[in-house]
Parts: sequence; C-alpha cells; structure tokens
Amino acid sequence: MNFEKVELYGFKSFADKSEINFGDGITAIVGPNGCGKSNVADSIRWVLGEQSAKTLRGSSMQDFIFSGTQTRKPLSYCEASLYFDNSNHVFSIDYNEVIITRKLYRSGESEYYINKQPARLRDIINLLREVGVGKEGYTIIGQGKVSEIMTSKPEDRRAIFEEATGIAKFKQSKAENERKLDRTKENITNFTLLMSEVENRMGPLERQANKAREYNELVAQLKHHELNTYISKVENVGADKAKINEKIKSIEDESALRFSELAANAKKYDKVMEDLGSLGKELSELNRKYTDLNVAAEKKRGEDAVYDERYNFISTQTEDRKRELEENEKLLIRSREEIRTSEEEIENKNLVLAEKAAEEKKLNSEIADLTDRITVGETLERESNQKMIDSIESLSDVKLQKGTAGTEINSLNERVKELCKQAEDLDKKRESLWMDSENLEKETTSLNAGLAEAKNAVLKKEAEIKEVNSKSAAIDNEIYGLSSQYYSLSTKEEFYRSFKENYQGFLPVIQELHKRGKTNPQVAEKIQGVVAELISCDKRFEIAVETALGASAQNVVTANPDDAKFLIEYLKRNALGRLTFLPITSVKPRQTSPDLTAALKERGALGDATVLTKYDQKFKNVFSSLLGNTLIADNIDNATNIAKKYRFAFKIVTLEGEVLSTQGSMTGGSKRQQSAGVLANDRKLEETIALKKETEEKLNALKANKLKCEQNFNKLSDEYDELNKKVQTVTQSLAINAEKKVALKATLEETDREIFQNSKITDAFNSRINELTKKLAQVSGSTEELEKSRTELKETAAKNSQNADSLRKRKEILTERLTAVRVETGEINLDVSSLKDRIEALGKQIEAIKNKNLELESDIKAKEEILSDIRRQQALSAITDDERAEIENVENRINSMETKSDELKKQLGILTDKRAEIQTEIDNLSDRKHTQELALTKIDSDLEYLQQSVWEDYQETYETAIKVREENYDVTAGEAEIARLRKRKQFLGDINANAIEDFKELKARYEDMQVQKKDLEDAAKDIGEALDTIKNEMATQFDDGFKKINENFGKIFKELFGGGRAMLELDYSQTDDKLEAGVEIKVEPPGKKLQKLSLYSGGEQALTAIAILFAILRLKPMAFCVLDEIEAALDEANVERFARYLKNFSKETQFIVITHRKPTMELADRLFGVTMEEKGVSKLVSIKLADALNTEDVV
Repeated sequence: MNFEKVELYGFKSFADKSEINFGDGITAIVGPNGCGKSNVADSIRWVLGEQSAKTLRGSSMQDFIFSGTQTRKPLSYCEASLYFDNSNHVFSIDYNEVIITRKLYRSGESEYYINKQPARLRDIINLLREVGVGKEGYTIIGQGKVSEIMTSKPEDRRAIFEEATGIAKFKQSKAENERKLDRTKENITNFTLLMSEVENRMGPLERQANKAREYNELVAQLKHHELNTYISKVENVGADKAKINEKIKSIEDESALRFSELAANAKKYDKVMEDLGSLGKELSELNRKYTDLNVAAEKKRGEDAVYDERYNFISTQTEDRKRELEENEKLLIRSREEIRTSEEEIENKNLVLAEKAAEEKKLNSEIADLTDRITVGETLERESNQKMIDSIESLSDVKLQKGTAGTEINSLNERVKELCKQAEDLDKKRESLWMDSENLEKETTSLNAGLAEAKNAVLKKEAEIKEVNSKSAAIDNEIYGLSSQYYSLSTKEEFYRSFKENYQGFLPVIQELHKRGKTNPQVAEKIQGVVAELISCDKRFEIAVETALGASAQNVVTANPDDAKFLIEYLKRNALGRLTFLPITSVKPRQTSPDLTAALKERGALGDATVLTKYDQKFKNVFSSLLGNTLIADNIDNATNIAKKYRFAFKIVTLEGEVLSTQGSMTGGSKRQQSAGVLANDRKLEETIALKKETEEKLNALKANKLKCEQNFNKLSDEYDELNKKVQTVTQSLAINAEKKVALKATLEETDREIFQNSKITDAFNSRINELTKKLAQVSGSTEELEKSRTELKETAAKNSQNADSLRKRKEILTERLTAVRVETGEINLDVSSLKDRIEALGKQIEAIKNKNLELESDIKAKEEILSDIRRQQALSAITDDERAEIENVENRINSMETKSDELKKQLGILTDKRAEIQTEIDNLSDRKHTQELALTKIDSDLEYLQQSVWEDYQETYETAIKVREENYDVTAGEAEIARLRKRKQFLGDINANAIEDFKELKARYEDMQVQKKDLEDAAKDIGEALDTIKNEMATQFDDGFKKINENFGKIFKELFGGGRAMLELDYSQTDDKLEAGVEIKVEPPGKKLQKLSLYSGGEQALTAIAILFAILRLKPMAFCVLDEIEAALDEANVERFARYLKNFSKETQFIVITHRKPTMELADRLFGVTMEEKGVSKLVSIKLADALNTEDVV
C-alpha cells in the first residue's frame, strides 16, 4: 500500500483546490510559521476519522471550513481526499486505488465516501484498521508527542507505551468491564437491599399464609366431622331412641318390681302394725286397769286432753265452715240484691224503652201526618199556581206574556240570587284554597331551601369524608413508601457500617493488616490509619481530592519511621504484599507557592486542596506532603487558563478529576472508583443515618396524622348520618306537601269548574231576565182586576209555599228527633242486654254458692256429729270398778305382752328401713327414667339444631352431605375433635384470606429475585474472570511489546547519539500492579553517567524522545507516517542525525514530514512548499531541490 496523494478544498486556509502527491521515501512539506503547513497533517487526521475539534486545533467542526478573507467570501463546505495505491490489494476491496473522502457543510452535516461512493464513518475506520492506519496510534506524530514523552510523569508516560504495544484497546475493554463489574456489584447491592425488604415482608406474610392455610384446613376438617356427625346422628337416631326406650322400659320394669316389693313390705308392715296395735290395745287396757288407782286422774286428764284437742280442732273447722257459710249467705244476699237492682233497672229501662217506642210511634205518626199535609200543601201550591196560570192565560196574549214573564223573571231572580250566593261561597272557597296553596308553596319553598341546604351540607360532608379518605389513603401510601424506605435505609446503614468496619474497598493487604491488627495489638498500635479514612471533604470535592491523592489514598500513616519499618517487616514475614507507609515525623510538608496563593483569585479557582479538606492537625505534614501546592479548579478550561498564566507552577485538579501537572502534562479520563468509594463511605453512612432518622420522624408524624384522620372520619360520619336523617325528614315533608298540593289543585280545578259553570248559568239567567224584562216593558199595562187576581193568587201561592216550607221544617225537626230517639233506644237496649248478662252471671254465681253452702252445711253437720261422738266417747272412757278389778287378773299377762310388743316393734323397724331403702331405689329409678326421657327429647332437639347449623354453615342437607360419609365413623371422637377444632379456629383470631395468594406471589417474586441475583453474581464472576483474562493478556502483550521497544530503543539511541546506552524501566514506586506501573527512562549519552531523562538537557531529552518514537515505529512499522515538526527542538548536529536515521527508516515506511529544518529538507525525496501570497489563503508552490539546500532555518 502506498499513500499517493491528498486533495484539499476549502479546508482551513486551503481555499482553492490543492493537491499534494507523495512518493516513496520522504516527502517534506515546508514553509514559514503560520503558512498552514500543519493544516495538511490536520486534514489527513480529519479524513482518518478524528471527531474532536480541539485535537485539530479548532473550537468546532465549522472552524475547518474556509471562513473567508477581506477579498474572498466564506465557503459553504470543505473537503479532503486521501488516495492510496491498492495494486497489491492490501485493502479488502477490489480496486487498484482507494480514495477516502470526507466532506463537511456549515450546517454541521458530514459526508463520507469510499471511491466516490457514500459510506459511513465506521466503514472508513474499519477499512483503515485492516492496514493498521487510524487517527490513533502513530500514523500521525506531532511535536506534542515528543513533549509528552519528555515531561510526563512515569505513570502518565505509561499511556504512550500502552498505545504502542496495542493494549490501549484492551484498556477500553478493561475499563468497560470494570464499569460493568461496578454496575453489576451495585445491582447486586440494590438487589440485596430489595430482597431484604421482600424478606422483611415475607416473614409476616408467610405466617399469615400459614395461618390462613391452617384455618382452611381446620374449616375443611370441621366440615368433615360436622357433616359425618350429622349423618351418623340422622342414621342412628332410631337406634339411639330405641336404646333409650329400652333403658326406660328396663327402668320401668325395675320400678314395677320395686313397687311390688314396696307393696309386700307395706302388707307386712300393716300386719305388724295391726298385730302391734292389737297388742298395744290389749296392753293399754291391761296397764290402764293395772294402774287405775295410781294414775286414774292422770290417765283421765290425758284422755280428756286428747278428746279436747280433737274436739277443739274439729270445732275450729266447724266454725270456719260456718263463717264461710255466713260469707256465702252475705254474698248471696248481695248477688240477689244486685239482681234485684239490675232487674229494676231493666224494668225502668223497659219503661223508658216503652216511652221511647211511644215517642217514636208518635213521631212516626206526626211525620206521616206532616208528610200528608206537605203533600196536600204542595198540591195546593201547585193548584194555586195553576190557578194563577189559568187566570193569566185567560187574559190577552200580551197580559199572558206579562204574567209568564214576571213569574219566570221572579223565578230566575231567585235562582240568580242563589247562584250569586253560591258564587260568593265558591269565591271564598277558592280564595281559601289559594291561600292554602300559597301557604303550602311557601312551606314547600322553605322545605326545598332546607332540603337544598341539607343536600349541599350532605355533599359537603361527602366531599369532606372523601377528602379525609383520600388523605388517609395518601397517608397509607406514604407510610408504606416510607416504611419501605426506612427498611432500605436500615439495610444501607448496615452495609456502609460493614464496609467501614471491614475496610472494604481498600487493598487486600490493608484489609488483611487490619484483620490481623484486631488480634495483634502490637500491629494495631503501630497504625495511625489509612490516608483515605483520615481525611474528609465536601461531597463536591471528593473526586478532585481522591484524584489528587491517587494511589496515596491507600497509604498507611504511622507515628514514626520505626513503626513503618516494623510493619514492612511484618508484611514481609507474613507474605502479605507491599504497602507505602507515611511516618508523621519524617514526612516533609510541601510549601504552598506564592503563585498558587495568587491563583486563588483567578476565575474557576476553588481553593487550596489542603484548605478544602479536613483532618487531624497531627497529620498536617502528611497531607501537606500529599496535597500541598495543589489547586482545585471547577473545570478543565479554567484550569488550563490558570496553568498557562502561572506557567504550570503548581498542580491543578478539576472537579471532574482532570490533572494538570507542573511538567505541563494533562491527564483525564475515568476516575478511580475504588478510592472514591472509600473516601465517600463515612459521608454516605452519616447521610444514611440522618435520612433514616428523618424518615422515622416523618413516619411517626404520618401515623399521628392517620389517627387524626380516623377521628375526623368518625366525626364526619356521625354528622353525615344526622344530615341524611334531616334530608329524609324534609323529603318526607315535601312528599306530604306534594300530595296536599295535588289534592288542592284538584279541589281548585273542581271549584274553578263550578265557578265557571255557575257563571255560565248566571249569565244565561240574566240574559233571560233581560229578555223577559224587555217583553214586560213592551206590555202596555194590565187591568186592575187582573192585577188583583194575580196578587191574590200570588199571595195564595206564597202562603201555600210558606205553609209547605213550615211543614217541611217541622218534618226535619221531627225526623232528627226520631233519629235521636232511635239512638237512645239502641243505647238503652245495649244497657239492658248488659244487665241481663250480669243477672245471668250472678244467677250462676248464686247457684254455685248454694251448692257450696249445701256442701258446707253437710260438712258442718258431719263435724257436729263427730263432736257429739267425741263427747260420748269421752264420757265412756272413764275408768270403772270392773276395770280396776281386772288389773290384778291381767298383771301377769302384761309382761309377756310387752315382750311380744318389743319383738313386733323390732320387726316394724326392719320393715321401715326396708321400705325407706325401696323408696330410695324407686326415687333413683324415677330420676334415671326422667334423665332418659330428657335424653330422648334432646336427640330430636340436637338433631334439629345440627340440621339447621349444617344448612347455615355449609348449605348441605342429609341427601347432599351423604357423599362425604365416612364408614364406621366414631361420633364421640368426632364431637371431641369438633370441639378441639373450634377452639383452635377461635384461637387463630383474624385471618387474612388473601395472604396465601399474596405470599405465593411474593415468594415467586423473591425466587425470581434470587435467580436474578444469582445471574448477577454469575455475571460478576464472569466479568471478573474476563477482566482477569484481559489483564493477563494486557500484561503479556505489554511485556512482549515493552521488551521489544526497549531493545529497539537501546539500538536507536546508540545510532542517534553515536554511542552510549539507554533503557526503559517500570516504576513500582506508586503501585504494585504491573498494569499501573509507570515507565521511567534512563539514558547514558556518550561520556556521561546513567541517570533519569529529566536530568539531561532539553535537546538530549527531545532526541531521546524521538529515539523512543522510532523504537515504537520499529515495533509496528506503519505503511506511512506523518511527522509534524518533531525535530524542532533539536540542534543542528542532532537534526542531521535525525535526518540520516529517518532516511534509512524511509526504506521501510513512507514518511510525510512537515518541517522547516535544513538537514531534513536536504535528505527529503520530495519537497512541497506552503505559502500565503494572499493573506489567510494557503497555496502550494514547487520548490527546487537546489533552492531547498540553500534555505535558511526559519524559526
């Protein structure tokens, strides 16, 4: 592949189309400063895909379009094309020449072409990558690259070699994987927090679900046992009843046996009593006879007392019966008196009834008479009228008309008067109805207003209740959200505490040292702390401070060098790794330069890093050493301006982590997440604790508001109920009024119809009267006789009419009286009927009393006979001489009889005890029978209750429940199990019926989260392994490339310097990581000692840097390379050496050199000059080689 030429049009200062043809070897582009020769290099980089305007020395892409001069107008676009020879088909397209073109319009749109065909930027980049060409790497090398090698710190210089060895692409992949790993770890942490919240919910919900499942199981078991108990009892009810009936029959049989035993005992008892009585009588008689002389008086008194007591008892009963008889007699008298009074009252009322009947008969007669008289009167009235009419008819036609008209007018006038009176009555009625209607309307209006007000109040209350409910629901949501947030913050707090306590985020050696310090006090007392944990700052400055600290954030602070030495030896002994220690007493503070103090006033300067951080003053030297003479700026633009103004006199770090070193280098890119996390952990922990406390306070406040809402809801509900009652009351009143209004309206309409009809009839009558009056007026007059006759007839008719009216009024009075008489008669008849009922009741009572008296009289008579008998017996019981004589004869018999009496009494006691025993057994059997009878009744009641319970609980009957029947079901055990299940069910308390499904969903979610977390952990592991693979690949490739570059550097250094030696070494002073170690350049020019590059002169540094660049190019030879004034800093001798080496190197690589140094021009194969004949417009001119050899250096 050969770079043939570049064509430019409108690019920067190349206003006209320009073409530069490149050949093999070296093509030099020369010209004075500012002529635009570097624009050629910029155009090549631009076509190769550069997207940064700053890299191409512009502020925006539109700056690359020719902007015009005083004599030329600006162009609307710019274009550049690169031509490559592809005859050997290095490019993977089937063309012998490859043309890559880029065009830019002022609108900002870009177009890309490959061989004049539209293409994408990605297509161009991929095509160039096939041949190892691109905007990155070493296709274009500018003077800045030499300066970067010379002035950069070892750790910053490393980037040059990473790019050279080709691991820059790995760095991007490594950074991407590290970001992925950080994001994955963060996701794992978030998942852990989220899972912790779910776990917190799962415990209570699982208990609720288990409780609900247990409840369902209990309900199912309870249903099973209750249904089987019910079925068993239904099926066994006959058997159970039969068993109980058998028991009752057995008890009855046993009772009968006991009763027979009792009867037998009673017979024996009676026989013994009879024998004992007989013997007692005989003994009594013998004893009475025997003791007649000694105890005659006492015996007589005793017997008298007995007879007296009996006599008195029966006398008392007799007296009671007599008193009762007397009371009954009195009651009989009162009853008879009451009957007599009632009969008298009936008799009186019958007299009254007779009078009323006579009066009624009289009234009927009078009414009938009046009716006849009225009929006669009406007949006379009609006859009088007829006579009057006949009289009038006998007159001439005119007089007849006059008489007829007068009569009709009179009649009509009377009718009109009646109609007028009716009209007045109707008007009054209508007016009254209207007033009622108006009052009703007012009342209805008032009620409607009250109803509207009440409804508005109800709506208002509903709105208030709705608002309270909404507020309560919102509070519930907030409580739920804050509760979740509280649990999340608690988990975060634990996480950050664990992070701090276990030194997570620090180097493994620090973690291990801290771990061992817990068990080894000697190690712990030597450590003052890690830099990152001894310093703090505002969140805003964390990135800047951790960037300024760099790897030093992981350094360990000790009190003195001896402690540091002890810890280093301890690390060696235990093979724990390497650490940097900062002894307080030996670390030297860094003085703040006056330039930094002055720069604090500059725009964008935020402050001295040592001032913006917080730490214990005993560590002042340590942090002064680490952060001294360091300025923190807000952004890179202001930082760059400050650095330029003060000639990079101090280090500047921006808030985004860009670094401007005192050597002039600028570092930027991604921040180190590890140390940033360590530096910010304490702040995050404090923020989490504060936020947790604030959340807890908000939760308590919300709970208090929730309680207030509930209280307000209860109050509003009560008020709402009262208002609803009021609305109902008013609505009912309105309904009643509406009914009244309908009735009033109907009455008014009827009244209006009557008024209208009345008015219509009145108008007709008046019209007829007017007509008849006109006719009367037309009549010329009538004779006196006719008038007299008419007057007499009229008077007769009036008299007859008056008589008839009088009779009718009299008839009405008599009719009203007749009605009153009939009412009074009815009332009297009712009274008489009531009295008769009372008499009948009293008669029955008298009969009962008479019967009772007969019984009492019979009883009294019997008792009096008993009393007489007692007296006779008392007289007969006196002791006689014969009885005393017999005492001596029976004295010997008394002893034997007494002995026999004792034996009989003993038998009597045995029989009495036996009778009591049998009676007790009978009573027990009776109780047992009663118990069984109750059990028999209880079977039916229990079965009925159980049947009702089964239906209410399960909607089952015996027929539908038979399907769950269990064979050989034990009812007793089942009832015990039912009692246990009910007790357990009650013990469970409130049940969340949705808990089972909710827990199932939550558990599934948790399991999904576990799977996702496992996927994330596996992904983190895979990313970690990929990261390790990338790191190993980077290390291997970097080692191989670095070794070859080092070998090339040693050879090229000797060629350029004419001897000496040079080497590249990895600097591990700041890190143990091979991938982070800086690159130190050590050189030994001829006649000098080996030392760091920074200790040599600027020319020596520049030539050494060029040697390194050539060494890098030797590692990966390019098809072509553009060098933009890289030898500008060399003196004449070194430029010649550079030119000679470049000439030799050009056999392998095509070089386009932008220069203004004579030796380089002399050895170039082609020369192109760039000039500005017209200000602001670059042009290419041909320069002869002989003229180029005589060209002076242009500085």
